[in-house]
Amino acid sequence: YDDGYLRIQQMNNQLINSQRALIKSNKQLKEVLKQIREANSTIALLERDELTDLYNASAFYKKAEKMITDHPDTAWEVIILDIDRFKLVNELFGRAAGDRLIKSMSVIMQGLEHAEEGIFARIFADTFYVLMPQKIQFYNILSDKMSAFLENYPLPINLHEKVGVYFIEDKTLSIEKMCDRARLAMDRLKQQSG
Repeated sequence: YDDGYLRIQQMNNQLINSQRALIKSNKQLKEVLKQIREANSTIALLERDELTDLYNASAFYKKAEKMITDHPDTAWEVIILDIDRFKLVNELFGRAAGDRLIKSMSVIMQGLEHAEEGIFARIFADTFYVLMPQKIQFYNILSDKMSAFLENYPLPINLHEKVGVYFIEDKTLSIEKMCDRARLAMDRLKQQSG
């Protein structure tokens, strides 16, 4: 009886010690998970444009490169969108008015059909980059929607979008060079129309 009782006590003590160790491990695990969540939150903040919550340039370049690499059979396009005469909005109506315009544009872009298939970024001022599969012809959707939006925007100034597209043929180019080619296309279109 004493021997059996002693063994039960030893097993009970081992169980209690194991539970304490598990509780301590769980607390440590919870703390580690909390730190990971905080780190991920910080990383997400560093990847985002403060005004629009779209990706910033460096995050866009990384995410676009990964998307192109992860989907090698997809034909992609890089789109650049800019507002002609945006500087006048800030000069004539103030920076707050310019910020409202930029925020509105980002909301519209993210709400467009097929938006979830691509990546959006605000690079600086009124310049946006988009990576989309070519099959969608998103540049037409984007251009049409932005044209209608800017035409009816409640400011007494005539605003127009400028859109350039680079249909990615050479996937060995850096994303920055692809974006430069989209900008060149936009600049050529402006020269031809202006």
